[in-house]
Amino acid sequence: MRRRRQHQPIRSPAPTGAAAASRAFTLLEIIMALAIVVLIVGAATPEISSMLLAERLKAPARELEAMAITARCNALAEQRPYQIILQQDGFRLERLGSGKETGVVVDFELSGDVAIEIANWPEEKWHRPKQHIWYFPPSGLCEPIRVMFRKGDSYYLQKYSAITGWNQEESFFIR
Repeated sequence: MRRRRQHQPIRSPAPTGAAAASRAFTLLEIIMALAIVVLIVGAATPEISSMLLAERLKAPARELEAMAITARCNALAEQRPYQIILQQDGFRLERLGSGKETGVVVDFELSGDVAIEIANWPEEKWHRPKQHIWYFPPSGLCEPIRVMFRKGDSYYLQKYSAITGWNQEESFFIR
């Protein structure tokens, strides 16, 4: 019986000289590619920072909206009053009445550079609350209020309904 011999492919030696230079990138090509990458990253950076700022302003607004919905629904369901206390450094939801089940339900603290401002109805004047009580009686009705979360010139504004206590309208400006 004869064995067949397997042939290995013949490898060509590594190119040298001009052939080797044609397979590599020149310094000019590398610098041009890096310049294009820097331009793309530079153009995307303002958009990313705007998105991050918008999210920093929307997060407390969503939390306040959830608290307002919870306060109204619980006040109606339990037939007991709730309140949201708005302060310069944050806000909290409290259950009112008598018994063990009173007190703070949820507490939210604003990040250091985000400020809260409110405008009561029928006023149009914005102010930073030292302590504003937004009351939710068992009837489910509450005062209409406008709340703005601000950082520098950027803001996120919400307008809450007196009948439902829900966010009726929102607007924002990000710089």
